[in-house]
Amino acid sequence: MTTQLQYGMGGDRPYGLYYEHSGRTPIGSLILAGAVGVLAAIIAGIVYAYVVEFVPYIKLRFLATMGFGAMVGYVTARIAKTGKVRSLAVGLAIVGTATLVGFYVCWVVWTKVMLDEIFHSQPKYSLHYLDLILSPKYFWGWIVRFNKAGIWRMSKSDTENVKGVFLSLIWFGEAVSIFGCSLFVAFKVLREEMFCEACNRWCGKPAIIRRLVVGDPIRLRQTLEAHDFSYLDTLEPTAGDRYWEVNHDYCSSCKKLHAVSVKQNLITRKKKGVVTGRKMSTVVDRLLLEEAEAELLRKGPQKGDVNNTPTAPDAAV
Repeated sequence: MTTQLQYGMGGDRPYGLYYEHSGRTPIGSLILAGAVGVLAAIIAGIVYAYVVEFVPYIKLRFLATMGFGAMVGYVTARIAKTGKVRSLAVGLAIVGTATLVGFYVCWVVWTKVMLDEIFHSQPKYSLHYLDLILSPKYFWGWIVRFNKAGIWRMSKSDTENVKGVFLSLIWFGEAVSIFGCSLFVAFKVLREEMFCEACNRWCGKPAIIRRLVVGDPIRLRQTLEAHDFSYLDTLEPTAGDRYWEVNHDYCSSCKKLHAVSVKQNLITRKKKGVVTGRKMSTVVDRLLLEEAEAELLRKGPQKGDVNNTPTAPDAAV
């Protein structure tokens, strides 16, 4: 079979060879995800500001930076997904907005904490959060002053604070880490499942149906896009640490929406066999199948079928 599958996106337009979200975005879900995401970001921003100021360990600060972004991204994306938002662009835009709010809040709180420490002994000192929030120019002025004077040292032996361009680069890296973690986690959450428009439901996690030796990825994509399983069926099962994992995404309700993915895995171990890490990359990403094709894929190569006679796989890439 070589014709393009025509799974309609709610009757609007056909899918291509590969599955894509329909792009539908319920307004109520957007408002709810935005509101909850901003609330989570504000709380995370406040906590992060205090962690950065009062936790003396650099490693913990670094983990807090990633955790701040990851938490905002996860909570916001999870709410959007629960509300059946099927647009990656819109979902990521909501997450980015919530992260920006949290990032601004953490800077406001941190600046307030710093000024309280500096001027707490002065009897006429009085500063409220609204003074910084409602006066961006005043708030920015203090950020510039902190940057010029420096606020901390890399080590006890240093004679000067980190400041100027170097401090700006550190702050920039911090921002990249926060937004990067937030959007990365959100992308994973929003894209982890297919959505069946006919049943108006998420399909759930894919089923792992084969674990095979690594073959030629180019040939695999070409044959699968032609809906030809003959090359895939020549690849033998393996229990090794480098392998292809064949996944089947489908709607268990109507059983009309099916897709196949192939992930390349590499497991690293210590000398005693203890797993130390896993690297995964995508070879084929949710290629759409007909119901009958999905059934053949799940059954695997059949004995006596000349097209499925095992042969040596192509050289691993």
